[in-house]
Amino acid sequence: WACSLSVIIFLIAFGLSGQILPRFVANQCTSEQGMCTPGDCTCPFPLMKRDLVTQDAQACSQCVEEFCPAVVEGDPACSTAACDCEDPSWPRIDVGTPEKPCMQCVHPHVDVTLRREGDNDCLDFGENRTCTVFRYNGAAMLDKTSNRSSCLTWSNGDWQLTQCQGTPDSSAKFTQRSNKEEALTKGTFCTSRGKQCLHIKEYMCKTDPSQCSTETCRCEDPSHVRKELQTVDRSTCYLCTPVLPECPVSPAACSSEPCECKPGFFKAPQNSDESCFSCQPETMPSVTGLTSILTFLSAAATFLLCIALVAVVGCAVRGSIVGDPAPTKRKRRGSQARTWSENCALYLEEAIQVVCMRVGEWKPFKRVSWAVRKVVAFLDACDAAL
Repeated sequence: WACSLSVIIFLIAFGLSGQILPRFVANQCTSEQGMCTPGDCTCPFPLMKRDLVTQDAQACSQCVEEFCPAVVEGDPACSTAACDCEDPSWPRIDVGTPEKPCMQCVHPHVDVTLRREGDNDCLDFGENRTCTVFRYNGAAMLDKTSNRSSCLTWSNGDWQLTQCQGTPDSSAKFTQRSNKEEALTKGTFCTSRGKQCLHIKEYMCKTDPSQCSTETCRCEDPSHVRKELQTVDRSTCYLCTPVLPECPVSPAACSSEPCECKPGFFKAPQNSDESCFSCQPETMPSVTGLTSILTFLSAAATFLLCIALVAVVGCAVRGSIVGDPAPTKRKRRGSQARTWSENCALYLEEAIQVVCMRVGEWKPFKRVSWAVRKVVAFLDACDAAL
């Protein structure tokens, strides 16, 4: 039973560490703003669990008080309580007053050009016969060229632009469909009746610096340049920005005008002037590599501590079963143990001998006794060397 107790304690300690074995008890997700708990965790009632992704592309969770209302653009529904968006990609907007904030999560808009099924030509309603760019706000398809005052509707057997009027009806309300079978079509928008559909021809990249497009897209403005970025889960996304001049390279003079740095440099303020920027070489260490090293060291330290715990339990069991070793037993090698290393080797050897004896008496573990005797012989060699 001594061997069984040591093995059980080892497995429980190493399992609870969460380094190699899964945790036996679920953690509680953090509720700190800007932080999340990796792996499986739970939230106490009445908090709600919010799924996020770390910068290392690891799934994590956070506890929030409540979720803000998820609405389309123009919907007045909002919450005056502290809340967060259930989907972190949805922007949270304050539609209240400075005295009484009221938050809502607005469906992120999608700018696209559309085409009919079986036709590769895009829809165009302008005089110059170019592709019309539509903005999908989660419910309606708005014409961007008309300052979003016209909505795309199905009327009289064809697609037409009509004046937008409050909540769209079934002929002007769209839902987005996207599945593996429609990968070649990039997605489909259908009316609420589901009978009339349009396929996406092209995506327009976002221009808001706080967002980026995860789909392959192009810049709607030809004077803009498309930049390739990364989201928090390391997936590629795109952003269109105006062409900016390059900032001067440090230690040259800085620039107070809008500017950007070429790859391999990062934009930083010059000295104490926060309004003047220059480009400096990227010399920051790899955070991912450092994190991996720290994780490995943590696992190794946990493993060694668990082994030490098993040794301590074994010594305690030895003391409770056989008592203190006889003085003659310690002098069998012709010298009295004086140093701490010799004492540790002797105590560990005697503890394993007790375990070996118990294992030999226990039928399921008779085959293990040979390996235990080899370990004892190894400790004898170490003890002799010490």
